[in-house]
Amino acid sequence: MDKKIDALNNQTLNYGPIESFDQDLLDLHTFADRLESFIRVEHLFVGDGLVLGLNAPFGHGKTTFLNMWEDRLKKRRKADPNEGDVSTPTPMVIRVNAWQSDYLSDPLCAIVSKIIEELKEEGHNNGQVNEISKAFKKMGWFGLAIGGQIVQKVTGINAIEAGEVAEKRVQSGNDENQESNPFDVFQARQRAMGELKAALSDAFQGKEPTVYILVDELDRCRPDYAITFLETIKHIFDIRGLVFVLAVDRDHLEVSAKAAFGRGLNFDEYYRKFLQREVNLPKMSDKGNKRMIDQFIDKYVKVIDRRVCCADIKEAMNDGLYGFLHHASLTPRQLTEMFRILGHILARNREESMWMLHNIAQVTVIMSALRFVNSTWYEGLANGGLSEDDVIGAVKKYFDEDIQNEWLTFFFGGYCLVVDQKADYAGFMGKAGEEIGDPPAGGWSSHLRSSGQWGRSYINWFSRVRHCIEELEQMSA
Repeated sequence: MDKKIDALNNQTLNYGPIESFDQDLLDLHTFADRLESFIRVEHLFVGDGLVLGLNAPFGHGKTTFLNMWEDRLKKRRKADPNEGDVSTPTPMVIRVNAWQSDYLSDPLCAIVSKIIEELKEEGHNNGQVNEISKAFKKMGWFGLAIGGQIVQKVTGINAIEAGEVAEKRVQSGNDENQESNPFDVFQARQRAMGELKAALSDAFQGKEPTVYILVDELDRCRPDYAITFLETIKHIFDIRGLVFVLAVDRDHLEVSAKAAFGRGLNFDEYYRKFLQREVNLPKMSDKGNKRMIDQFIDKYVKVIDRRVCCADIKEAMNDGLYGFLHHASLTPRQLTEMFRILGHILARNREESMWMLHNIAQVTVIMSALRFVNSTWYEGLANGGLSEDDVIGAVKKYFDEDIQNEWLTFFFGGYCLVVDQKADYAGFMGKAGEEIGDPPAGGWSSHLRSSGQWGRSYINWFSRVRHCIEELEQMSA
């Protein structure tokens, strides 16, 4: 048995986040190809900057896709900016995490800081950097003490000093851009905004896309900040050559907008003010689902320092659980959390390397998944209180048709049905429309329990696994 455990755990794995298409588990590299082609064509149809919404619900892989796409674009640009087509050089790539700058309350600062940082990193001429920095200072909108040190570190601009200078100039009336009355101050700010937009245009304007600005986590921001972010893109960065890709959970962003403007807001019309097109991140394919599951088995279950896995999970998965997890429609984030739970429950020290029965390993997978997608069935299995109709309906929903007979038998033998329905296996299977033939000597119930896959004791293992999950949740609370 120890040799079997060692063989399953003898692998070197990468535990870091997915950062490139070399690690793509979601089959998104082809989507990136299509998206780049779409942007090149769509850019021809807009007069100024292009703003594109990349939609997917929470946990479906938006950040992972941006990580991989950013990595590919930067590698391509570094190797040869004109790779593939001399007429369409690879654009500069700028990544902005909107949520990380939420507390600064100034999206202009967040975006321009990243632009200056990337220009410096690519070694662009100091003239462009200085012009953008100079125009940025004149705005005088970002003199916030909480963000001053961060801004200065990235851009070389002391935000606090800029704010103080702007205030002194307003009070003294000595600066050409700051006059003594509110109307003149407003005009001065309009001029400053025009200077910043002109500096950005000089650096990036072009017939083809020159910059991709990838914005992530906008839907996690405070409603007022999310709206201000969109307004800033609309009024400052509407420059031909700039392409904004906003990775958002559209429904969540709609909630933020309605929190700011009221529930009666027509969000579709409002959102259309800020972007020209929307695309959806593809759902995970069957192939991608299986690849991710196999990777997570290796990553979270098989090897964790000195702990070993007490079950052959891949063998258990091959009996229909790949399909179960696909039909359950877990998001990539939910799959990650599910396999983290499995890693804890199935882990043993080498001195405790007792092998887990096959059916019990499958119970562990099923309960770890249902924890996220179906709390009613999760609790019903654990409490042994499911009706025949409950079990039949769930099996037909979550398992492929050609193996439903096996899984109906699995749940019948697992002590999850209510007490008065445990004995009549033939009636249960007949109700499900399954043919089972004549009962063996001793009856069906005795035969199902004597197979060894459930052990000899009459235990509801679904309840045992739920208890383990609850203990883990208490530790992480």
